[in-house]
Amino acid sequence: ETRDGKNQKQSKTSDKLKVWYLNADNLHNKITELNSRLHSEDTPPHIIAITEAKPKNSRFLCTLSEYNIDGYQLFHKNINQTVGRGILIYVAKNLEVNETEEGDFQEYLKLEIKLHKDDKLCLVCCYRSPNSPMDNNSNLINLFQELADSNPSHLLIVGDFNYGAIDWNSGNSPGPDTAQD
Repeated sequence: ETRDGKNQKQSKTSDKLKVWYLNADNLHNKITELNSRLHSEDTPPHIIAITEAKPKNSRFLCTLSEYNIDGYQLFHKNINQTVGRGILIYVAKNLEVNETEEGDFQEYLKLEIKLHKDDKLCLVCCYRSPNSPMDNNSNLINLFQELADSNPSHLLIVGDFNYGAIDWNSGNSPGPDTAQD
C-alpha cells in the first residue's frame, strides 16, 4: 500500500488515460444509456469520442445542451448544422484541452490534451461518409500525413472511415475507381 492507504496497483492504473469510442448512429436516443453506463463504471473514461451523433434523416436539430454530460467538457463538429453526421468528444473537466483544426477533410475534430509536463495527446475523431467524393478521400489521406509529420508525443485517431475492404496486410483499400493507399 501507498502512504495514503491506496492499493499500489490501483494507484498505477489511475495514471492511465481511459478512452471510449462509439459510432452512435443517433446519440439523441442513446444518451440515457450512455449516462447509465458512465455511472456504472468504477473508473469512468477520461475521453468519449462519438461519430454519427446525429440521425441520418431528421427535420430538427438537437441543441448542444441535450448532449451535455456532467463532469465533461463537450467539443463538437456539425452538431447544430444540417451538414454531416456530427462528431462529439467529451473530455473530463480536469483535463486541459485545446481544439485545433487543420486540413480540408469534411468531418473531423482534433483536440490537443495536456498530459504530463510537455506531453500532449493529439486526439482526432473522423467520420468519412461511404459516399465521400475522391477529393475528400484525398483530404483524409493528407490529414493523416499532416498528423504524422507533426510528430506529436502521443497520437490517437478514432472514427468511422467506411473503408470496408481494407486489406490490413498490405495497408490498401480499393476505392470505386482506384486503390486508396
